[in-house]
Amino acid sequence: MNRDAAAHRVDVLRDSLAAANIDPIVVADPSVRSDGTVFLIGRERSDRFTGQQVFDALIPLLDVFELVEPIEGVSKGSLWGPSLIRPSDYTYISPNVVAGEPCIVNSRVPTGTIHALHAERGLSVDGIGEFYPQLEERGIKDAIALEGRLRGVHLEAA
Repeated sequence: MNRDAAAHRVDVLRDSLAAANIDPIVVADPSVRSDGTVFLIGRERSDRFTGQQVFDALIPLLDVFELVEPIEGVSKGSLWGPSLIRPSDYTYISPNVVAGEPCIVNSRVPTGTIHALHAERGLSVDGIGEFYPQLEERGIKDAIALEGRLRGVHLEAA
């Protein structure tokens, strides 16, 4: 996080604590809580800085199913199914971002969009990077590979 954004968050926290007549130096307010992702003050249910809801922070706790193990009595070979939280190294799914579509980490760019630009429009990874300069090359390649697996085709990320 850049210094200005961090300073802004500290100012908001100080103002909130001061409004509750709590000296932030002397007493830590138990109503301020964070899991490192979501920052909540009082009875808030969504992060005032990002809009992220509490449910998003609980998702990793719910991601307990091993989708690649064969199911006894149902399947004989190995299975593949993406994690419904982190489908691959550089993608994520959140029900509150793009209606739960897989996106590239640190963005709201759906992997399906990257797939369409690559497979249907013939753009290279560099070409896609020109459309989305905020995306890392490895994120674009990972999105192409994930979409290929989801569609049952092998796409080469050139």
